[in-house]
Amino acid sequence: MNQHSIKTIALNTLLAASLIAEEPYRIPHAELSDLTTDRPDFTESAETVDRGWVHHEMTLFQYSEDFDGVDGSRVAWNYGSSLFRVGLLQDWELRLGWNGYSNTRTHDSTGANPTDTVGGGGDTNFGFKSKLSIQEAWIPSTAIIYSLSLPTGASNVSSESVDPFVKLCWSYDITERLAVSGNFNFSLLNPDVAAIDPATGAPDATARNRHVQFQPTISFGYSLLDWWGVFTEYYTSHNLHRSIPDQHFFDTGFTFLVTKNLQFDVFTNVGLTKPSTDLVIGTGVSYRF
Repeated sequence: MNQHSIKTIALNTLLAASLIAEEPYRIPHAELSDLTTDRPDFTESAETVDRGWVHHEMTLFQYSEDFDGVDGSRVAWNYGSSLFRVGLLQDWELRLGWNGYSNTRTHDSTGANPTDTVGGGGDTNFGFKSKLSIQEAWIPSTAIIYSLSLPTGASNVSSESVDPFVKLCWSYDITERLAVSGNFNFSLLNPDVAAIDPATGAPDATARNRHVQFQPTISFGYSLLDWWGVFTEYYTSHNLHRSIPDQHFFDTGFTFLVTKNLQFDVFTNVGLTKPSTDLVIGTGVSYRF
């Protein structure tokens, strides 16, 4: 991501934070809800940020590896992936995100010889989350997210297109300590690499056409202690395009609430099918101010 994009996001975030941080608009600290973040699992929460407050949710580092046998392997690092969630109105939040800085190295089948290295700042995104309902009887809490991903990243990591997506979020508290949540995510994507047509051996031009990606998720969270939580999650990625295979993943991790407004986390992700990334591990932090 270029310096102009970084400055624009920073200035917009600071402006929004300064505008909403004034009384009586700002919810008093004593009346704040529990800190509910959209990380570290893939599932976005059904909760919005309290009016007048800001969440900064960031990946400190993330490591991933994918082994393709005779085709070699891929190792990637990501730093600083961030999401600013700004409580604008009751049950409405503004969302400003950046995919962070990534570095990906591809190796041959021996694992010793690097064949390609790419890296750079990722794309940015912005959108809104709106609360639709709160839990009542058998009705779960629900929310909807509308977002656009913008091609502001480095050319070798950017999608190079504006990609819209919608996420329907739901959650249900089974007990005081156990909750289940999930998403139904829909994205309209433009693949960044054309696939090869097996019939002709030439690039398949239709692989560049936009297609819908559907990602259902389900996540269980349990509070071991008031400050210590654990989650497990399963999600899949279905591309409604013949040249892109489906992917399936299992996640787990822990959250550590240091103060009412500060939380650290660690997580791991395991691919369950061959097209899926084999392993991801990482850690992050969330802060409310």
